[in-house]
Amino acid sequence: MTKPSVQIQADIMRLNDFRNAYVELINASKRDGESLGYPSLVPKGNADEWQRLRQKTSMAAGAAQPAFARRGGGTILMPMGSRMQSIDPIPNWHMAVTSPEEFDPQLIASTVEHVLGGAAVELEKARSNERGLLGLIAAFLRWPDDLRDAVGGSRKRQRSAKALGVAGQVFVATLSTVLAAAIIGAAGQLLSRLWVG
Repeated sequence: MTKPSVQIQADIMRLNDFRNAYVELINASKRDGESLGYPSLVPKGNADEWQRLRQKTSMAAGAAQPAFARRGGGTILMPMGSRMQSIDPIPNWHMAVTSPEEFDPQLIASTVEHVLGGAAVELEKARSNERGLLGLIAAFLRWPDDLRDAVGGSRKRQRSAKALGVAGQVFVATLSTVLAAAIIGAAGQLLSRLWVG
């Protein structure tokens, strides 16, 4: 398990990648009349470049979707025909290309930007919490999970790594207690000698 700030930073990066690819695609598009029976977005210029941007947006959406959900992103209530429907904006970004009259392209970008704003606040808070004694304790408590994630592979290997991590925590805690007792004892003896002397 990585530090919360590292996970939030990675989520921000994935959301930014999606937003940037999506905006680039929308900017390279123009509204077409009704060539397919309804208005849609089509290439403004080079069709091959537009398809490349569309593929880039699709790949970025796949990476951004879990980040969007982790950072509190949800569905958008959209009118679809005669009824309202909840739409998850990132996996359904293509609806803004195929049906821009029903699904305003700007709505997806602004929804992702809203989630990015919240994630930036979360990141600042996480970084603040990770400094100092509490952050050190939290990192120490995460150590078995970090070790398990680093090992990867089979469940057996991960369980062994986590057990080793917990054993390491117990060892370090015991060693710290013994060391603290020895330091306090030595300091007490030194003070008593100075007091007597």
